[in-house]
Amino acid sequence: MRVTRISIALEQRLGDNDYGSERAQVEYTADLLASDDVIDCTTELLQFARGTIFHTLSESKTRAIRRKVNPAPRLCNECKQPLGDDNDGYYHEACENVMLERRKLEDQERRAKYEAERKEREAEYRRERELAGVGSDDDDDEDLPL
Repeated sequence: MRVTRISIALEQRLGDNDYGSERAQVEYTADLLASDDVIDCTTELLQFARGTIFHTLSESKTRAIRRKVNPAPRLCNECKQPLGDDNDGYYHEACENVMLERRKLEDQERRAKYEAERKEREAEYRRERELAGVGSDDDDDEDLPL
């Protein structure tokens, strides 16, 4: 059996989030020659129909419909580049690794700063004890404030 005609009807309805909706509908028919590939022609006709519907809805008078047809791209929180459809997270894999390394470094810096401040407080406490004339027993570290 040889296919000589292809018909495609496509409809899309979008709600405007205010109890209204807008609909775009197209219907196309193509007569095929003997040399035409049925699958290629069907794919091309379907893409043409989708493009027409997209164009129709993207020129809607309703802003909510226009935004639904062309939503803002999801961006990586690190590099601000678009995320792919296969990525459900907030970062590219490489960006997430960079962010985790940065957090590790920040944590190490914070711990080092805390340790330096602790040693400074400890030295200040010992100086105050020496000035006050209290013995400087190295064994008596239990009463040091941390």
